[in-house]
Amino acid sequence: MASMLTMEGELTKRITKDCITLVYCVPGHSGLASATIEKICDDGTWFFPRLFVPKSIRNQGIASLLMDELIKILDDNKITLMGGIYPTGDLDYDRLTTFYRKYGFEESKYETAAFIRYPQALVS
Repeated sequence: MASMLTMEGELTKRITKDCITLVYCVPGHSGLASATIEKICDDGTWFFPRLFVPKSIRNQGIASLLMDELIKILDDNKITLMGGIYPTGDLDYDRLTTFYRKYGFEESKYETAAFIRYPQALVS
C-alpha cells in the first residue's frame, strides 16, 4: 500500500531486538510523528503502544507512510503485532479502526488487545 505523502520530511528508524521506532520529522514543525512497537514474547509477538501524528500535520499521508514502513518490517521479520485503539480528539474509534484494517489488522480475540496483525506472505 503506497502512501500519498504531501508533506516532505525525514524518516528515521531505530531498530533494536526489543523495540522498533519510526520517526517522521517535518521541517518547521515542532511535533514529531512516530510509530513504536515493543517485543512482548519470544514467539514473534510484539505490542503496538502508539502511532502518533501531531494534529498540525495530520491528513498529509504521514500516518500511512509510517504504517507502510512498519508493515514492511513486520512482514520481513515475521512479526505478529497486537495493540489497542486509543481515540483522542478528532480521531474516533471508527476512524482508527478503518485505518488499521487497511493494513491487515483484524479484531483480536485476546482481552489485552483490540486488534492483531499476523505476518503476511511477501509478494515478489
